[in-house]
Amino acid sequence: MKAAAFWSTFAISVVVAVVTITLFSFLRRRRKSFYIPKFFLKDAWAPKDEAYGWFAWIPATIRYPEVSLVTNPGGFDAVMYLRFLKYSGYLFTALSLFAVVVLLPINITAGGSLTGMEVSTLGNVPNGDPRLWVHLSSVFLFSVLAYVLVWKLYQDYIDVGDSLRKRADLRNRTIMVDGLPQWCMASPDALQGAFARMYGESRVVKATLVPDLRKLIADFKRRHHLVEKWKKAYHFYRESDGTHRPTHRETVRLLSVEVPVGRAVDTMIHCEREIALLDQRIARHQRSGTKRAHRMTGIGFVTFTSVSAAMQAAQTMHFREPTDVTVKLAPTSSNLIWDNMVPHVKQHKRVERGVLVIALLLLLFAGWAAPIIYISKLFTLENLSSLWAIGDFLQWLSSIAGGILAGVVQGFLSSFVVVLFFAVLPYLIRAILSIHLFRRKSSLDRAVIRTYWLFLLLNLFFISAFTITITDLFSVDILDEPQSYVRRLAQTMPTQADYFTNFVLVQGFVLLPVWWLLRLDDLAIRKFRKWFTHKTPSELRQLDAPPAYLYAIQVSRELMIFNIGLFFSSMSVLIVPFVAAYFGLEYLIAKHNFIYLYAPRYEDMKMIQPMARRILVSLILYQLFMLGIFGLQGFPYGGSLVALIVVTAVFTYWIRVRYERAAKFVPLWDCPRHLMGTGQQEVLARQEIAKQHEMNYSHPALQPPRSLDSIRDEIENGPELLQIVSDTYHEVPPNALRRNVRISTHGHLDGPAMRPPCEADTHTPDSSMSDSDVDEVGVHVMAGDPGDLSLGPLHDVDLSGEP
Repeated sequence: MKAAAFWSTFAISVVVAVVTITLFSFLRRRRKSFYIPKFFLKDAWAPKDEAYGWFAWIPATIRYPEVSLVTNPGGFDAVMYLRFLKYSGYLFTALSLFAVVVLLPINITAGGSLTGMEVSTLGNVPNGDPRLWVHLSSVFLFSVLAYVLVWKLYQDYIDVGDSLRKRADLRNRTIMVDGLPQWCMASPDALQGAFARMYGESRVVKATLVPDLRKLIADFKRRHHLVEKWKKAYHFYRESDGTHRPTHRETVRLLSVEVPVGRAVDTMIHCEREIALLDQRIARHQRSGTKRAHRMTGIGFVTFTSVSAAMQAAQTMHFREPTDVTVKLAPTSSNLIWDNMVPHVKQHKRVERGVLVIALLLLLFAGWAAPIIYISKLFTLENLSSLWAIGDFLQWLSSIAGGILAGVVQGFLSSFVVVLFFAVLPYLIRAILSIHLFRRKSSLDRAVIRTYWLFLLLNLFFISAFTITITDLFSVDILDEPQSYVRRLAQTMPTQADYFTNFVLVQGFVLLPVWWLLRLDDLAIRKFRKWFTHKTPSELRQLDAPPAYLYAIQVSRELMIFNIGLFFSSMSVLIVPFVAAYFGLEYLIAKHNFIYLYAPRYEDMKMIQPMARRILVSLILYQLFMLGIFGLQGFPYGGSLVALIVVTAVFTYWIRVRYERAAKFVPLWDCPRHLMGTGQQEVLARQEIAKQHEMNYSHPALQPPRSLDSIRDEIENGPELLQIVSDTYHEVPPNALRRNVRISTHGHLDGPAMRPPCEADTHTPDSSMSDSDVDEVGVHVMAGDPGDLSLGPLHDVDLSGEP
């Protein structure tokens, strides 16, 4: 390992981490509305004892029970994500102890031909040396620990998730049917009658069909644009005390862009006139939206009186064409992407879109590999010195501190550029995958996880590592010295861990604290928008909305770090402690943000499957990798890893059979009893469930738009109710904050899922807060005003955290 590059990267990364954490500890006490908005909502939500010191938030975060995040609100997915980080930290801490205590002395004293820090790698052990037995044993030991990690994740998933899946709430009693036969799409009554015939009329409460309302949705979006324009004009009109009415030039839409070509008109009057015309058109479309069967999408929702009926329906073949009809447990309505509900008769377009997505991803992969290879070879002092712009300066600086400068360039700078290069990638992947018309936000997120992880694995790991390895072997003539080439390959591959050690240091000690803890980028964007673009009260509330955690991006990166640590755990022992430190720091940062900052936009309860599956894939790749290394080392006993690979495959199959189905469905024996009451009590219960079904699973475009009069009253008098979307229901009394805040969900407004109003929060901002901070407390709300998008009070804005 190149000592200068490593120590330079290590020093810079540690200094950045310490400075960032210290600065965060200072700022979070003065910018509480930005860093810890949940601090003001409810005593049970966030611990209050961090006020005793700058760094007291660290023990407070560690002591906070993870399971409390289910109702924090942080969500069940947050709990399982933190368990993955914690168990990965435990795993690599155990691997670090074994690697440092056992493998490191063996590698150093093996008497190989390597020098410097590379003596700590497996490449320093001579071919066929009996010491390789220890490295072979480490592969078996590390594999067993990985088995335990996956088993523990699924076991916790079952134990923690059972209480949520067994609740008799609306989501657990509802199924989503896709690809309905034509006769079922005649009306909602036809769909309800079909399932009543199969399950009994008394067990089916309500059924709804999803109509094809793309034209109506386009009208809503146009109306939303006009409402926002009117609100800005009305805001400036009030700011001028009624002395100035904003104007604009009439526009013509060309390719979805408004081009000003006409005369100047009063903005408020123009918007009011256009909105009134749109309201008439929307009302007309809403009245005819569900009348004709051929305008249905083939998607429907059916709610039962019991959880057991829904579980049976989700696992049963209902119609003669089982390949065309799919029945699944319904997601929460906040998880649905209503714009992607297209008619079933046009499913061939989904196939076309799928082919287009694959082609674009292959093109992106091919275009992304070349820059990574180029960056990995560019950042050397010699190559950068040849650049005309900075060549003379670097040569002068090299004459003063050549060794340190070379270490900074080849170690920290190259890794930092690669990290930034890959930080842009998930947003491009998400944009491409969105073409596929996913109907659930969680499905899109899992697709991003799969694709981004595969990109990281192939581009960052295989292409970068093996390109560097093969380049280092050019000094060997394979035709003249084939044996020397094999020996050199066996020595070179373990030493490439220096590249990934620097990558882990930069990713864990620079990117994590700066990007996910201090959040300087979010703070800068927030300030810029507040000063220049967001002026109206609703825009400021949208700006202050609490962010959602980007699971798709972070989970993929953590799995990649897991891959790196596992791959080099038996070859280059020095990387393993840094991987353990990475997961420990990420656990602390993520847990703090889940407690104090992030609010979930939907609850999927399927986050563990993509993580566990990729851990097992990484384990098999690690075993295959070590099988090849032992073959290059001339150690025939390494062939025993073939049996271990078979064991891993059997374990993977056992996990899928034992846990994945149990994690998806609730056993009928454990389902809550059917408690609908009798007589009038049962009638009222069915009416209440039907009302909740209509509220959550009817198309949001069928709800009436919000009038300008109510929006004007809110601007003049202040909002009466601000919302933060979550999968738990809370109400905060007016005296808890300067404004009312209601934490609500689309899919859990039914009785058993509701919680009583919480006690008033008597906590007040401390004296260190500025006036602007105090004014911002409690205004972290749902992006946009309810009804601004004319999609109803609970379906108005997509707050999934998508870039």
